[in-house]
Amino acid sequence: MSRAKTILELETAVRWQADQEEAELRHTSEHIRRIINQSAQQLRLQVSSVGDPYFLRSFSGVIKGGAAVDQQNRDRTLPWGSIDSSNIDPEILQVYGIDVSLGGLGRVTSLTHVTFAERLSFQGLGQSSSPCAFFEYNENNIGVLPIPDGDYSFTLWYIPVLPDVMEDGDIMLCGPAGSDEWIVWDCLWKLLARDNYPRLLEVAANTKAELMAAILKQSAHQRVNPSTRRDSRNERRLKFGSSRRLFWTRR
Repeated sequence: MSRAKTILELETAVRWQADQEEAELRHTSEHIRRIINQSAQQLRLQVSSVGDPYFLRSFSGVIKGGAAVDQQNRDRTLPWGSIDSSNIDPEILQVYGIDVSLGGLGRVTSLTHVTFAERLSFQGLGQSSSPCAFFEYNENNIGVLPIPDGDYSFTLWYIPVLPDVMEDGDIMLCGPAGSDEWIVWDCLWKLLARDNYPRLLEVAANTKAELMAAILKQSAHQRVNPSTRRDSRNERRLKFGSSRRLFWTRR
């Protein structure tokens, strides 16, 4: 269950920790609440970056078959398929995965996230196939590789951009146990940097690191039973093996 705090409670905790309870002129409520929201977003990114899905949202849709249209020249197509993410609400801050249903095969596969620099490594001599990878380009598009040979249902997993919590009674869902304390210490670190207290900065940074380690260790999403080692390298090779000769050219 997510730790829920009002923005006023968080601001009060930050002011107490920073010994700034009466310093309204030096650090206004608006400023402190703005950095609280920034710290909360940073927490979501850090927790998600280690594979914890606690903060992820999902969006489902259909990847349309065929090549993506060049938005700058609609008479021209691009050598990949496309997912238009402009209609996803709340909007995407960062994509963490895309699952695709392979229709008649009766199974769901996770697309491999590749870099923009690898976008042409999947094209063949005009061939299209079932999706196996994706990359992000421009503000609202996700490239799908290779060009899809038909329509495919997908589920996209992502961190959303959330509106700032600013009014006294507004609730912030901080995250797993300890998240609210990490947010307070991250805000304190920013205030210490602003006020130029280098000796205390190290204390705040160390406390933040200890709190984050505890959050990740205790997160229910990270506690799993002992697992058997998987040959993921061989699985990756088999995943792309059938079409490797046509369009797969990797280092």
